[in-house]
Amino acid sequence: MSEEDLRRAVSVLDAYRAQLEALSKQSEVVRLSLDEFRRARETVARYRELGKDHEVLVPVGASSYVRASARDTDRVLVGIGSDLVIEDTAESAGKRLEARIASLEEAARALGARIEEIQARAEAQGDIVDELYAKTQGAAPG
Repeated sequence: MSEEDLRRAVSVLDAYRAQLEALSKQSEVVRLSLDEFRRARETVARYRELGKDHEVLVPVGASSYVRASARDTDRVLVGIGSDLVIEDTAESAGKRLEARIASLEEAARALGARIEEIQARAEAQGDIVDELYAKTQGAAPG
């Protein structure tokens, strides 16, 4: 075993660690998106149950709200992607949100599985690096 083998093994380990970091960031984005879509689903459902001519608080950011009156709780505006918004029934919007949540949950599961796979590979590669390092130092692996 040479120091070159050790350098290659460390390089592979570093690549696994970089992949884990990237996957972790992707997983966090998916988690945040899931939270947002679940809040939207809950808000649309509650808005629909509210009925007409009730006062609602509309978030405007920075924990600030404005008061508004619900005129038509059967219709909502919903994003469909690429900054496009359509008016749709609350029921249809709820279904659209449910479908997106299901898609995000599947993505989260796939990312979780990929993270576990890369972690296992990184651990195995770490053992290889330890063994190669011990051999280059003339010591028995342990």
